[in-house]
Amino acid sequence: MSKQLKNALKGMPLHLQQVEGIRFGKTKLDYLCINTPPVCNYRCEKCFTWAGRHKLENFIGIPKIKTVLKKGKEMGVKTVGILGEGEPLLFPEIKEIVSYIHKLGMISLIATNGSLLVKEMVDFLYANGATIALSLDTLDKKEYKKFCRGSADIDVIKNNLEYARKVFAQDIVEKNGYRVYRLAIHMTVTTKNYQNLKKIRKFCGDDIYFSCEHIAKVGVANENPEIYGGKKNIDEYRKVVKETRDIMDPMVMTKTVCGQDACCFYYYGFAIGYEGDVMLDTHAIQTKGILGNIKEDSMENLVKKSKKLKEDYYNKHGGHYCIIRDP
Repeated sequence: MSKQLKNALKGMPLHLQQVEGIRFGKTKLDYLCINTPPVCNYRCEKCFTWAGRHKLENFIGIPKIKTVLKKGKEMGVKTVGILGEGEPLLFPEIKEIVSYIHKLGMISLIATNGSLLVKEMVDFLYANGATIALSLDTLDKKEYKKFCRGSADIDVIKNNLEYARKVFAQDIVEKNGYRVYRLAIHMTVTTKNYQNLKKIRKFCGDDIYFSCEHIAKVGVANENPEIYGGKKNIDEYRKVVKETRDIMDPMVMTKTVCGQDACCFYYYGFAIGYEGDVMLDTHAIQTKGILGNIKEDSMENLVKKSKKLKEDYYNKHGGHYCIIRDP
């Protein structure tokens, strides 16, 4: 009887390290995050970044983004995350960015609510080597609307997923003991929805990669404390954390050079906001500007500053694997 295959998502540590045999840290960068402007058609109660509340100002522009992407490739970047601040598929130039990433030979990883994942977009992303991580916290119509608000409609998501899973299933690869996927459902686990873990995992079947991680107490979540048990009920939050980690380690999980748990995007990456401000992590909006701006300093210098601050974080403070989840 053959050994059961493990699952991995293309562009994430299990794929790059275990399947492809890449050693992180051998190049100046392994990951790069480029945030799209803060425009979103949802108003999620869990939102890390207050998407939709900020005016679109000082956007660095597509030519500058392409310069950053090209420099990232030269510095060794394998995966470009388009994960933060807004809904990426609402960004008018998203196709231009994704196709350029593909042209440079890197993997684009896109976090989306899935509402705009229509047939034409699915076909484009598939053809341009993108990995999709669709956020889904419940399959119930009323719950979904309550959690996500805005234009959220679970029927739209299910319809979009029906086509996307057929297309992306064509590129599921078995290699070195792993099944490598390019389509994922990512569940943010809260005290309101942790009972849905098994349902959503089952919904993924064997053609969608399942990922889950507990809620972070940042952004809009701080305005909705009931999603992590309330300000006083910390035991409920601990239960959520335990149930999440009992199922799986976060898909971003890897190790530092000293063997500590770390987020790949944080420790081996570099994050830039839509206005060019460097952040410690793509969702750590509060850290914008403490290192500088890509319009005013060289990428090499900013990467050096970023790496030094992250090393200090691990050496002086113990270093939680996720900076936005560090108590």
